[in-house]
Amino acid sequence: MNAIRIRIGRLLECASNFCERHSSLVLLLLVMLYIAAALQASRSARLWHDELFTYYIAQSPTLRDMWANLRQHDLNPPLMYLLTRWSFRLFGVSTLTTRIPEILGFMLWIVCTFRFVQRRMGTNFAAFAVLALLESDTFQFSVDARPYALLLGFLGLAMLGYQKITIDPPSDNTSRSTRLSGLTCLFVGVFGMMLSHMFGLFGLGALAAAEIWRTRLRRSVDWPVILIILLPLALFAAYVPMFRNHSKGIFPAEFQPNGETIFSFYIASISRPLVALCLTALSVLVLLGPRHLRSGPPTQGCKWFFTRPEWVLLIATMSTPLILMGYLMGTQGAFFPRYGAIATIGFVILATALLARWTMNQGSLDGRAALLGGTILFLMSGFWFPTPQHVALTEVVSNLRHSEPSVRQCQACSKTEALDPTLPLVDASGLTFIEMNHQETPSTLARVYYLTDPQASFEFAHANIFEQMPALVESFHLHGHAVPYSAFLREHQHFFVLGRYNYPEDWLLRKLTKNAEVRIIDTTADDYRDTDLYEVTIKDR
Repeated sequence: MNAIRIRIGRLLECASNFCERHSSLVLLLLVMLYIAAALQASRSARLWHDELFTYYIAQSPTLRDMWANLRQHDLNPPLMYLLTRWSFRLFGVSTLTTRIPEILGFMLWIVCTFRFVQRRMGTNFAAFAVLALLESDTFQFSVDARPYALLLGFLGLAMLGYQKITIDPPSDNTSRSTRLSGLTCLFVGVFGMMLSHMFGLFGLGALAAAEIWRTRLRRSVDWPVILIILLPLALFAAYVPMFRNHSKGIFPAEFQPNGETIFSFYIASISRPLVALCLTALSVLVLLGPRHLRSGPPTQGCKWFFTRPEWVLLIATMSTPLILMGYLMGTQGAFFPRYGAIATIGFVILATALLARWTMNQGSLDGRAALLGGTILFLMSGFWFPTPQHVALTEVVSNLRHSEPSVRQCQACSKTEALDPTLPLVDASGLTFIEMNHQETPSTLARVYYLTDPQASFEFAHANIFEQMPALVESFHLHGHAVPYSAFLREHQHFFVLGRYNYPEDWLLRKLTKNAEVRIIDTTADDYRDTDLYEVTIKDR
């Protein structure tokens, strides 16, 4: 057994040494793996409700119209829409081109995370950190045409720039050039965050906390860094209309955070890195032996590899969801797990540091453990199954040419048309209504409706987020109809409804059961949020 372990150890050592000598090649392979996986993921998912806001707003006739639309209908700064608009002009309008800015933003996050960890821990552990990112839930943001991937990419760039600034004092030409490039990365990163999403404020706060700690340690102020961190706050004034729009929104109680939300979020965030760590420790124990699984500080450098200001930065990112949920609990706002995506970088780097401490080899980092951990993460991610056949250049080109996701035929539309094509089909959910307007033909949408009623929406769902649907129909030139509930009932006493009775945001079915005969006739397998098909007959008043 010892002989086998020795042989396996030598093979792993050769592989880890090769990776350390060829860091650029390792990063290139990781980027290729990511691009292939992202293209495949994009082909497998159609544009959903939130992405369609990006899709329509970016196609506004003029920049003035685009600015008016995003101020009225969305809550994000303009960078995402400008990048999507340029993507449309360069490559045409499609599902993939809508997502290209986010695919590139997530790739920037990968590259910056790799370099951030590599500077302190070497290539193998940097690869482990990147694979942990790819295996995390944040990978979905790479093919989500919303600003989260851009926010993460610019955060990674700002973190890398901050690390470059703090790694050495500017005592010679080399360190001066490093500092200059660091200041440039920090400048672009912080402004990119603030121009991507309101949550860029939290990234800015994390950097400010790190710099305050660094100032305390140095007992002197690094004014260029302070100014770069503070300057983007001038953009805060542009956020005022967004905050006002958000404050007008009423969300169901089910979407509002509480103690259980906090617990569930953090458990979900640490579970995968923890599983990867445990499996890696087990593989080290079996393949290399118990003596390779001992904790202890390194013989040189920081005990936990990163500097204290860097750890303050990472801890601040991990604390961001907790702070945000606390604020939303006080204001009765909605929290979705994607709002806490910024914390992932902290969890991933913490897991990487723990793995390194657990597997120290005579006070030095053991790249073999990182190599085993990276292999385990690769297997956990599932990329090993669909990705290899798409890594070849010809397959990547094919994916680019045939990038539109396949869409199922709308069962609810065909079913109701077969039953009675003269009756309207009402979507109970605004999510389904927007998505259906993108997917279905104008002839189908001629009989598709969404109904508004502020009083009923508040009474039955404690929500009003879809009450502006008529304005969206006009701004986005949708073919479906958004009309008041009372006006619709004056013209239609018999119709179909596609919905889910207990979905928190939907009120229509709950109201109809009070003054109408509601009969379920089918459960569809459509890709829409609504799945249950009802026939509704209004009772005589």
